[in-house]
This record gives sequence, structure tokens and C-alpha cells, in this order.
Amino acid sequence: MTDTTTPATPADKGWAKLADARKFHFYGADSRSLCGRYAAFAAPAEAFEPHQGGFTPAPDDCSACMKKLEKLTDKRAAK
Repeated sequence: MTDTTTPATPADKGWAKLADARKFHFYGADSRSLCGRYAAFAAPAEAFEPHQGGFTPAPDDCSACMKKLEKLTDKRAAK
């Protein structure tokens, strides 16, 4: 995720790896992961790494979150 051409919207929290998760998940403004498996209601803001655009998944990124994020970003760009 080194491409910085598409900045995150303020509604996005970003990527985080919580204590009970094996992988990094992407969390939105509702504090739920895009894959729906985790919630980050009490996580501090410093726990989140903002999405910087681009889609080069790391081995420790949730593939379901990545796919949904790609779809959401494509829809935002089409507007």
C-alpha cells in the first residue's frame, strides 16, 4: 500500500490488527471490519493505518476486506 494517489476519506478509519485477529482488517467509520468478522469500538486512533490507495495486498491483510475495499474505492472513483 505505497501508492498515495487515492487518499482515504474521513469516514474510513483504516487498517488495523487487533489483539484477537490473526490478520490486518480494514475498519470503516462504523468501527466494523469490511469482512464483518471484527469490531473496533474501543481501539485507539493510533491503532489504525490509513488506506493510502493502491491495492497490493500483504500476506497479513484480510483478503475479504481487501476485495470489499477495492469495490468501494472503485465506486467512489466513478462518482
